[in-house]
Amino acid sequence: MGRLEKGKLPEALLSPFLSGLKGDAARLTTPPAVGEDTGAAELGNGNLLVYTSDPITFPAKRIGRASVIINANDIATSGGKPGWYLATLLVPPGTPVPQVQAILNDIAQTCSSFGISLAGGHTEISDAVTRPVVSGTMFSIIRKERYINKKNAGAGDTVLVTKTAGLEGAALLAEEAGEKLVHEGLSIEEIDQARGFFDEISIVKEAGIAVKAGGVTAMHDVTEGGVATALRELSAASGRELACRNEAIPIHPLTRKICAALEIDPFGLLGSGSLLICCKEEASASIIHALRKAGIEGAAVGTLGKQGVCSPDLPEFPVDEITKVL
Repeated sequence: MGRLEKGKLPEALLSPFLSGLKGDAARLTTPPAVGEDTGAAELGNGNLLVYTSDPITFPAKRIGRASVIINANDIATSGGKPGWYLATLLVPPGTPVPQVQAILNDIAQTCSSFGISLAGGHTEISDAVTRPVVSGTMFSIIRKERYINKKNAGAGDTVLVTKTAGLEGAALLAEEAGEKLVHEGLSIEEIDQARGFFDEISIVKEAGIAVKAGGVTAMHDVTEGGVATALRELSAASGRELACRNEAIPIHPLTRKICAALEIDPFGLLGSGSLLICCKEEASASIIHALRKAGIEGAAVGTLGKQGVCSPDLPEFPVDEITKVL
């Protein structure tokens, strides 16, 4: 079978496992599948329980904040409002107490700022990890008619992307590889600006704006593997071919500069903060307009086609580009 490298489990390994699950499918509106941000289960009386789970495994000073936001992002792609959060914190022996306190406080404060209830979790000191890891699970309850299911995306739908590709990765590289970037010619001011991209990794606001504008058929947030991987996942989850205009995908000039200096591809770089939105073709202009009124850029980058999964013009990234540096 070979050995696995860093990154997500290969689809060839994960997909057969998920398709073979024999759970209570009758109650699952959205069963586990490749490319799905969330699952959804019937609660009765027209309500769905929407849930997601995601870890923070890359090094970052504010992993507590990031753990809350990336899970909230997933819930937002379903059209729901993030509700309850469970956090599992694992730290290696010898971790300074103030560092643990800072992570816990960051989790609590971020939950509070988003109106999320910190409902519980687990903490453990273990030599199974070499640096702090936070794994989170988030829940929401949503009316069935408001739930956004990727299977509802249709042929001819426009695919939009918000903000710019590789925001989270650029911020993390500025934080963790600043000295190397200075050596490669970036200024201290540019590195500080890139660190500020951490403030843009939530997509909860733009998801709400898009849904309110109308015409949204599916949403998917960009995470590990970058915008290219997210577009492939969207194609898989919707079950539709995706024709993408790579040149239309927005990339911040500073992200380009960081990636060029480190010889990595921004298309495959950690991308939290960027949201993929599928919408009816006639709704794309009004959604982009509503986003821009709120100070959020949006661009049309592709179109969904017939049933199938095909994204031949997108590069593939078995692991995130950031692993080449960190």
